[in-house]
Amino acid sequence: MIKVSVIVPVYNAGHYITKCLESLLRQTLSDMEIIVVDDRGTDDSMDLVRNIERNNRTDKLIRIIEMPENSGAWAARNAGMKAATGVYIGFVDADDWCDEDMFEVLYRSAVAVQADWSRANALKHCINGRTIRLRQLQIKSGLFDINAKKDVLVGDRAMFWCGIYKAEFLRKNQILFPKSKFSEDSYFFWLVAIYAVHASSVDIYSYHYMEHASSVSALPDKTKAFQKVKIFKQLKDRLSEEGLYREYAAEIDYLCLKKGYIIPMVIEAINNHKECEKAINTIINSLYADIPQIKSNKYYRRDIQSVVLLNAFTISPKVMSWILRLIYDRDPF
Repeated sequence: MIKVSVIVPVYNAGHYITKCLESLLRQTLSDMEIIVVDDRGTDDSMDLVRNIERNNRTDKLIRIIEMPENSGAWAARNAGMKAATGVYIGFVDADDWCDEDMFEVLYRSAVAVQADWSRANALKHCINGRTIRLRQLQIKSGLFDINAKKDVLVGDRAMFWCGIYKAEFLRKNQILFPKSKFSEDSYFFWLVAIYAVHASSVDIYSYHYMEHASSVSALPDKTKAFQKVKIFKQLKDRLSEEGLYREYAAEIDYLCLKKGYIIPMVIEAINNHKECEKAINTIINSLYADIPQIKSNKYYRRDIQSVVLLNAFTISPKVMSWILRLIYDRDPF
């Protein structure tokens, strides 16, 4: 029985993939499979993968899936999920790596309470050499009740890669990554948070997230802000259609405000200075059309930063653009 299937999308990751796969082959958990999804890059990534596969002397199974063409991480992950045979599914990006006991600790924690979702923390290795602790909210292992879900929706990070997910749970609830270059992982994460019935949490920093200048999130893209807006609209629409929105309306609206509207405004202000006013006004108009009651939201009203940012962008997008560009050389999202 395969306990955990780990999915690794690979696209032009030649500088990183060896370290990534070696960390997975060293995992202390037995009965694992590593599903490498070839997303049709142009470097030597897959040559390195196949060499590692040929020389693999561990008890870990390496499986390679080839995409018909370059399709993006969202499609590669979905293809890996379809092929996975493990009881649980995990995801590791090709430029990241894991401590050797990560999946064993997560699996044992999940099995103990029959969790749909088991989660840990991560270390972010920055370009400037700093290491930052990315800590998720520590939830009580067992029943993932309404109050715990609300806490996660309001205050957590969408770090989908430092967790494992019961395969049966994902398939039953049709939780997949949407077609998007940006925020597709957030969509997946927040759906898991809403649908999970049992969850577990381990307070370890076992996933290593590597920041580098060539990552998708770091590259300039004029569609980035509006892709994020679209994803969070898609999330809210799905939850509304399935009758799950009403129970968490305040929390979901606040989540969408921060991640789906304010962050895209910041992105436009930094990346698109000359044309930011039109784009930001469009996003603001969309916000009030989609969440007309946002000013009375209890979470928004006590979040001084969000109040200041929204009002400042409403008054003068250009001034906000100047200020933010003095602080950031590129958008941090």
